[in-house]
Amino acid sequence: MCGSDAGPKENHRWPDIRTIMDSVGAGIAAVDEARLLDNMGGSREILIEASQVFLDDVGTMLVSLKDAAQSGSAHKIERAAHLIKGALLSMAAPRAVELAASIEKRARAGETAFGDAIDAFSDEVARVGAAIAHIVSAG
Repeated sequence: MCGSDAGPKENHRWPDIRTIMDSVGAGIAAVDEARLLDNMGGSREILIEASQVFLDDVGTMLVSLKDAAQSGSAHKIERAAHLIKGALLSMAAPRAVELAASIEKRARAGETAFGDAIDAFSDEVARVGAAIAHIVSAG
């Protein structure tokens, strides 16, 4: 079985979320605008509509992730991180996707203590939201 010889889950050493943020690169744009437009089939109208849905829903998704973390349920954390990751993929937000994937993977391994990781992730998602709002308003 996968992981049966790995010992207790507490022995896993996952990189700190700040380390991941540094390794992904602070200079990377929050949103890849060309990829975002490509994800929307090249349609600016669809981009605007999808962006509005994202901006309307992302706050609720983050609250769900924070609630899951407070509940101590690895499964709930994994599901919430996976949901946000999907939304971020469609919004072409590579750094935020990487952070969501890290939280999801850690939760899948049974980790439930994320310290400031979720707050750091929320900060990056806010950066994505601001970038999307700017792209939409730039017309």
